[in-house]
Amino acid sequence: MDIKLETQETGGYRNKAKIYVGLLSLNEAIARKIHGFTQR
Repeated sequence: MDIKLETQETGGYRNKAKIYVGLLSLNEAIARKIHGFTQR
């Protein structure tokens, strides 16, 4: 029972990490676009 719960928790952490990394890359892309517009 404990092992099952642990694997579910680690899976949740991995999903959160994926979402977090995705948001960071998205923010970076948006920041680059804004930076490109301000340079022109």
